[in-house]
This record gives sequence, C-alpha cells and structure tokens, in this order.
Amino acid sequence: MTAAIIIGTGPSLTQDADYVRELKRAGRVMLFGINNTFEDFDLDVWIACDPKWHNHYGKVEGDFTKWHWDEDICAQHGYNY
Repeated sequence: MTAAIIIGTGPSLTQDADYVRELKRAGRVMLFGINNTFEDFDLDVWIACDPKWHNHYGKVEGDFTKWHWDEDICAQHGYNY
C-alpha cells in the first residue's frame, strides 16, 4: 500500500513542506493537490473544483493526472471528469 498526502492551499503545511518533498522524492508517498499546489509540489494527481479558478488561471500544464468535477471544463482542458 502506498501512503498519500492531500495538499491544500492553506499555510498549515508550511513547516513540513520540505519533509513532504523528501518523502515524494524517496517514492514513499503519492501527492494529491488542489488548485495552485502544482506550482510548489511534484504532484501525482491534481484536482480543482471551482470553475472561477479556471477563468483566472486557465489550463493547468504538468506531468500529473488532472481532474475536475465540471464536465465542460474537462472537455475544454483535457482533464479527467
């Protein structure tokens, strides 16, 4: 079984961010992130829920699986629905 860490956008992970990155580099965890977390972490899976976020940031690029709950956004950006 592989452990997973879900990363949010709040400040609570700040003190442990380097440790989480170390766990990821060692292959000990999968990282799931939302919204802009892909900018700071090497995610395995990215999930977004707010269509307004896409109006502001546009399509997310990166070598990770991308998911969204909005079918139109998924079709437009090539995300998993």
